[in-house]
Amino acid sequence: MTTNSPTIGRWYSYAFVVPYALIGVSFFFSPLYLLFLLAFFYNYSGLPFFSLFSKIFVLVFLVFVFYFRDYGVFWTASSGDDVIQYLVRYNELDNVSFIELFSRFFARLGDYEPLWYLPWWVLKNYFNGSDEVFIFSHYLLTAILIIFLCRRIDESRFILVVLCYLFLFPDGSYSNAHLFRAQVSFLVFCIGLTELPLSKHRGYFLLVISAFFQMVTFAFAFLVIFYAEFVNKGTSKVKFIVFCLGILVIFPVLFKPLVDFLANGLGFSKILSYLERDGVERTAFYFKSLLIVFLFIGYVGFFNYDRFVSISFVVNFFVIGFFLMLPEAQIIYERLFIFSLPMIALSFGSVAAKRFPTRYFPWVIGLVVVIAIYRVYASINSGSGVYQYLAFGELLYPLGGYLKLMLLK
Repeated sequence: MTTNSPTIGRWYSYAFVVPYALIGVSFFFSPLYLLFLLAFFYNYSGLPFFSLFSKIFVLVFLVFVFYFRDYGVFWTASSGDDVIQYLVRYNELDNVSFIELFSRFFARLGDYEPLWYLPWWVLKNYFNGSDEVFIFSHYLLTAILIIFLCRRIDESRFILVVLCYLFLFPDGSYSNAHLFRAQVSFLVFCIGLTELPLSKHRGYFLLVISAFFQMVTFAFAFLVIFYAEFVNKGTSKVKFIVFCLGILVIFPVLFKPLVDFLANGLGFSKILSYLERDGVERTAFYFKSLLIVFLFIGYVGFFNYDRFVSISFVVNFFVIGFFLMLPEAQIIYERLFIFSLPMIALSFGSVAAKRFPTRYFPWVIGLVVVIAIYRVYASINSGSGVYQYLAFGELLYPLGGYLKLMLLK
């Protein structure tokens, strides 16, 4: 049957209704399972509407699954929901002028990054947006950015990249759920990385701008620009390896002068509170560091140089160096790993999408689906982690569609 046949012609003429029809199905059946099915078939569909539908479906999934949950919860025994703090800050914008929106950033570095507050200042002062509108709008913004980023990484298999980001490590979903400033900063930063091959100047601009959503990202931006501009302008795997290993040696030497410069020179005194030792060593972070090292060895041993993947490892080795320097200051390196590990998840999706032949694609998707189901099940079963609350804990329930989530809301 050719694409010029009457049957195909009629199918195309009604294609625009298909996205809405299939999204309608997700109101009654679990959108997570539908997303898994979509990931399996996305790569094999040549229908012109299918790509648009997939983006619409993923957008709705990312917004609703995160929006429909309880707030003010404890993800773990020691980790609470930051959204409550963001709601307080959002409501305080009533009393903040446009000039103060920027001036207070310099008065207290690390707390009032202006680019994150700017759209919510407009929402509050010009539209009197409610708390619900603020939260929904933020999840809509991050959903759009996630889809844009994953499409940049691989257009043809972007759903695989989305699944890797959400489920390969829980950090991506954890950040998206409640670390609002960090999440937007991370996404803008990663979009900047994908822009580098197209335009170095636009890429650098986005990397620097990401720090004005959350200040801690500035260290990563400086690291990446230094690496790309002065260390490895091309695709030398040798320079990449030497630089990653060099970070572990050089960082401890530069650590104290860097902290003094940030705290005393730039007035970023908040960093000192992050470096307080709490006397607790987190064994899990040693395992995370070892996992990054093993993945690094696999990457340099079996795959060609990829800029996004390589920079992801550069950032992660920087975090490992920080961790090894202060293994008991868990407040800071916990947040740094939350930033860096999702980059490894995105890199895995990138490598799987670009380097594996089509005949292996169902097996790769199958592996990611198994990991995703295990992540969600383990979180719900143990009562710990982010997945236990997403979609009101109904992610694995076959009839946990959007309609049920709306009724639970």
